[in-house]
Amino acid sequence: MKDREQQNDIRQKVNMYLDRELSPKDENELLSKADTDPNLGRQINDEKEFRNYIKTAINRPSVSPDLIKSIRDNIKRRGD
Repeated sequence: MKDREQQNDIRQKVNMYLDRELSPKDENELLSKADTDPNLGRQINDEKEFRNYIKTAINRPSVSPDLIKSIRDNIKRRGD
């Protein structure tokens, strides 16, 4: 059970690192640990590659300005 918690903690830190949400101190600790732990370094690289794949390989349809305006107007009406 403790191993799973540690894995989740590391996964969370990797995600926070890639999202630039870690403090400089925590970022340095994670990168120092990755220098000595090949599994952690691999995990960081794998997650980077996956995120890059999602950004480049997934084709998102473009949205028309009219649709954006319609959504904004709808949100404004609901907020009133």
